[in-house]
Amino acid sequence: MAGSCNENRDFSVNLGMLTVYGPGSNSQDLTCKAGQTCTITVAGYSGLTTVVTGDKVALVLNNCGLDDLDPSMAFGRSLALTALGGSGSARLLGAETGGTTRGGVWNICYCATGSAGSACSVAADFSTRAGRLTVFGPSPNDQDQSCRAGVACSLSFTGQRLTGFDKVMFVDAAAGTCGVSSSSNAIAGGVVKDVAADFSLGLAASDLPQGGQWKICYCVDDSGPDFRCGDNGPADFGALAGVLTVLGPSPNSQQFKCVAGFACTFSIQGQQLSDRDRIALVPHSSGAACGTSERDRLMARDMYYQMLSGGSVAFLGSDLPVGGQWKVCYCVSDLGACSQYSYFAAQAGILTVAGPTSLSQDKTCTQGVACTVPGASGFAGQDISNRDKVALVDKAAACGSSSASVLTSGSGAFKPLDSAFT
Repeated sequence: MAGSCNENRDFSVNLGMLTVYGPGSNSQDLTCKAGQTCTITVAGYSGLTTVVTGDKVALVLNNCGLDDLDPSMAFGRSLALTALGGSGSARLLGAETGGTTRGGVWNICYCATGSAGSACSVAADFSTRAGRLTVFGPSPNDQDQSCRAGVACSLSFTGQRLTGFDKVMFVDAAAGTCGVSSSSNAIAGGVVKDVAADFSLGLAASDLPQGGQWKICYCVDDSGPDFRCGDNGPADFGALAGVLTVLGPSPNSQQFKCVAGFACTFSIQGQQLSDRDRIALVPHSSGAACGTSERDRLMARDMYYQMLSGGSVAFLGSDLPVGGQWKVCYCVSDLGACSQYSYFAAQAGILTVAGPTSLSQDKTCTQGVACTVPGASGFAGQDISNRDKVALVDKAAACGSSSASVLTSGSGAFKPLDSAFT
């Protein structure tokens, strides 16, 4: 008599075996680090070959079989597996340009080619969930941040399982690649910086000597015994967290030249300079430093001098009464009024003003008697030469005044300096 087909014992005839190609478990969870090489391994069903070479996996943020691949991971492509011993694996390369670009959590969605030969070409083909991939590291990759040259600054980061053991390296934004390039010596002294427990990073004023742009390259350090950030050099810093823009002059070794008593215009190169920024002239020879020493009150009419558009500086002749050398110390206007010397901690370069270096090179002569001015040792000055000339004008008049009375002798009104600068 036929059975009811409602109980297990009714199904007593063995017709064969059904093999389902694909992962042997839907909970094969994996972890990797952003910017580092990552191997995704999927195991098949125990005792059977259900994972074969050519099967593919896709990293999807939401639902397998419904949502598209995440374009920010694995270059937005599915990964072909290579089978070995009942499992299949695929490898994602590290560095900024690799396949593990940022932190986050993704479903590992599977497409089995098997004997049916699925094309594995559209989202619907990846309907089986093999597990989850968790990538530790910063996210997103465009956490761009801004600081000012010569001013202490704090950066902050978000991401997947960041810790106080993580570290950051800065590489040139135009030419550098995270995970490949060495750190830039133009920022933070070229050293690796520690991330704090609250995922922030403090930069001292001395870490930011000049303006520019740098990639923030991140290393996730799990504080385990087998890995420390930097053990493998730049390769450990393969995750791009964003770009740091430092406003201010760049480089900090620019050279500017003027002549005492003459109007002078020059341009300062840098990052996003503004006509609201200001400069201070600090004596170079005294060992004074930008940010810790006051301006030379004899120069620039005792002012913190305002910039023009395009990074230009326009001095009047009266701004440059003497020759010498000065550090050009810079203040970014975002700090406010730029009203005290501590705001001028970024050095743009050195201003050299050709001319006499003292306003008190006095000399007394006797009428009718030959006289050497100012004396046998000549004028004290900066970059003076025997092509320069001097004029003797009435003490009550101003040098450079068209109405000043100029003393004239047999050799003329304007005296060339001799080889001794007399």
